[in-house]
Amino acid sequence: MRTSGSGTRRLGVVAVLALLVGLMGFAPQASATTSATTSATPPYFALSVDHPTITPGQTGTLSVTFTNRQTSPVTFLYLWIPMFEAGPQPAPGARAVFTGCSGQVSWCDLGERATAQGLYALLNLTAPQVPIEPGGSRTITLTYHYPADSDCTVHPVVSFSTNYFHYEYGDGSQSYNGSEFPDPPVTSTLVCPPAP
Repeated sequence: MRTSGSGTRRLGVVAVLALLVGLMGFAPQASATTSATTSATPPYFALSVDHPTITPGQTGTLSVTFTNRQTSPVTFLYLWIPMFEAGPQPAPGARAVFTGCSGQVSWCDLGERATAQGLYALLNLTAPQVPIEPGGSRTITLTYHYPADSDCTVHPVVSFSTNYFHYEYGDGSQSYNGSEFPDPPVTSTLVCPPAP
């Protein structure tokens, strides 16, 4: 069982992480924390979308699966998932937005947080979604859409990644910070609906 001290420490960690996320940009940056994506180690996250192309007002689904690659249980997970506008920029007010969060997740904040490149979601996994045993996984589902009146002729593209994640494992005293950018990218492109 976790002590109140560890719980207080975790709240402090989450607060600091949220602040850092608010200050960071979206562009991928090379750092030691990206070691999770090297060829020697399978990625921690698998991302997929059900609609690689999407029409105005249509709901798309992003599935995010985390797999524990450690040899001991993961006891806490925090992640930041951006919607990076990777293609032509949509008109103001016509950006894709997150609309829902479900699945094996403890907390989501879809908010209105944004940078110049797009919106992002903050999520974490606490009990009963943890511990995650070695080799075990958890899947989170996020829904998104472009407003129904979006200009589909521009064909903006959103790209998804785990731009930052933090997890604790073992007895909770060990932790790992990283980022993963799928290759090939996981994207969803706004297109016009078929002519009637």
